[in-house]
Amino acid sequence: MISLLSIGVSCRNAQSHISIQNENNWLIDKGLTKPESMLYDSDLDVFYISNGEAYQPGTSGFLSKVSSAGELLSLRWIDSLSRPTGMALRDGKLYVADVNALRVIDTQTGELIKTFKEPIPNSGLNDVTISSKGEVFVTASFVHSVFKLENDTLVPWLQDEDLLKWANGITSHRNKIMVGGLHLCAIDIESKAINKITLVPEFSDFDGLIPDRQGGYIATTVEGGQLLHIDILGNTIELKTDKEVYLGDLTFIRDQLRIFIPRGNHATNDYFISVIELTK
Repeated sequence: MISLLSIGVSCRNAQSHISIQNENNWLIDKGLTKPESMLYDSDLDVFYISNGEAYQPGTSGFLSKVSSAGELLSLRWIDSLSRPTGMALRDGKLYVADVNALRVIDTQTGELIKTFKEPIPNSGLNDVTISSKGEVFVTASFVHSVFKLENDTLVPWLQDEDLLKWANGITSHRNKIMVGGLHLCAIDIESKAINKITLVPEFSDFDGLIPDRQGGYIATTVEGGQLLHIDILGNTIELKTDKEVYLGDLTFIRDQLRIFIPRGNHATNDYFISVIELTK
């Protein structure tokens, strides 16, 4: 097990933890359906939100488009997906994990331009990240794996039924990717060496995972309903806990110190977006 400090980021002291300064909600009663993930497109100054019903192949899933001010531009911007979850963006193309396929959408036209099928049946595609070199990686929760897009084909890249158990959130930094599932792990892209991150105190069952741009991460958990800050040394602070209203995958606008998290209560079918302003 290693600390974040030992995976290639150095600093003399643990960074000061962020805290919540203010919180408000967007898109209450606007038709969001079990929203899972949210992603900011700085080129078009809009957000994309993944929505859907059961986590299985079908046609009930959709993507919403929202302005940077929280105005709903299109509830069903992209329709008839299965159950889209995590997303990543590069060069005007939106990559979407959609249960059993990776979808690629042109953000200018809203056209579905490519579909890459899962290489292992019932793999449970969950989240996407793109490395600085343009390599596309996708978590596959049900088979405890990371897949990679190679030569227009989605292929198995790394599997570990212990360290990558329920692989969910994924993000990239330099020559490594971070995967959050039951554990939080760092993977060297070139060697595929995988290491579990030591967290103090320990947390597990990660969903959303984004860099804080200072060597640490902001994360959400699935069952625990926690919003966490993990600093460069692996020290963790609970920023928020709510077991009644889930916290989904999240996006972060660093220069505004704001995070955006899809949330909701399945019992009451109330869904919205939490906009949280951070301070240090």
